[in-house]
Amino acid sequence: MDDVLDLVVREYARVELLPAYVGAVAAWVITTPVRRVVWAFLWQVWRVVRLNGGMWIEIVARYQDVLQNRELRQLRGPAYAYALWSAVFAVPVQVLRDGEVEYGRYGRMHRSWWVAGQVTFGEYGPELLVRSARSIGRYGRAAGEACLLTGRRVFAKLHGVGWLLLLLLSLTIHIPMALYDLLEFSLCGTVGVVAVVVALNALNYLLKWISLGLEATVSIGCLRLLTHGWRLGDGDDRLQKMAPHHLLGNAWKASCGMLMTAIDPRRLAC
Repeated sequence: MDDVLDLVVREYARVELLPAYVGAVAAWVITTPVRRVVWAFLWQVWRVVRLNGGMWIEIVARYQDVLQNRELRQLRGPAYAYALWSAVFAVPVQVLRDGEVEYGRYGRMHRSWWVAGQVTFGEYGPELLVRSARSIGRYGRAAGEACLLTGRRVFAKLHGVGWLLLLLLSLTIHIPMALYDLLEFSLCGTVGVVAVVVALNALNYLLKWISLGLEATVSIGCLRLLTHGWRLGDGDDRLQKMAPHHLLGNAWKASCGMLMTAIDPRRLAC
């Protein structure tokens, strides 16, 4: 033992090493504040890591309890998804509230952030999405109904134009036929019409009244052929349905049917 002590004294207790020892002591004394700051910083880092680690371990454990909850497992569909989404924010808030003494001001700061997230994303966000989806659905239905009503109105107008064109066509055909029927009735039949036409043509030939006598005769003959041919060819009364009064009746029935279809049955019930 004495030999070891003598060796240490000879090796380390030399005069030439004294400046190194003094420098080491001075460096230790000078760096003491720095070391204290470093140790304090490292301690705070360790404390934060420990707090966060413990906090997240507790949060994960609480999540496991929530997932194993029987009432939660009985939920289905959107209700189950919303419950899980709410638990993402509610569980940390509850953990930080229960460990307020342990986590201190750091825990209160985190709880404030989690509460803000819970209110924003856990309550306001889903409600906003649901209301937005409902509003979009209502706007879509309203737009569809508006397009349907517009289409019905356009169809009704085209339908009315079609009936009007049919009525004009029917009048174009039936008015000359009615005039010829009136002429035959006034002249007591076809023989009277032929006699009057022959007499007028003879007088026109002699007196030169008009230059369109032949055209008038041909027109009267065509009207006679149209009138009698129309009636002879209408064995099943199909052509009779083209008469103006039949067209007006059919147009009225069609318009009433379209009007009743356009009216909401719930309004009628009211």
